[in-house]
Amino acid sequence: FDWSDIARRSEMDTRFDGVGRRFDAIDVRFAGIDTRLDGIDARLDGMHARFDRVDSRLDTISSDLRTLTSDMHSMSRAIVLAVMAMAVTLAVLVLTVGVNSLAT
Repeated sequence: FDWSDIARRSEMDTRFDGVGRRFDAIDVRFAGIDTRLDGIDARLDGMHARFDRVDSRLDTISSDLRTLTSDMHSMSRAIVLAVMAMAVTLAVLVLTVGVNSLAT
């Protein structure tokens, strides 16, 4: 080999310094990305907390709707029974008036 093909130590140091600067720049970029990802994590945590509050409110609404449905069912049953009682009372009244009018 020719002695001119062998790199001198100063040339190697210069090249390694350049590579080191590139890695330093990459480290800075990764630090920036880490910071951005930390911000995204914080925002996602906030969204998760909001979803938990919405979920809790939906559970409350669902419970209220079940109670309302049960109350409406009870009221409907009471109305039907009241109408049936009125019909029976009316039928008894009609029969009573009809029997009394036949007797006279």
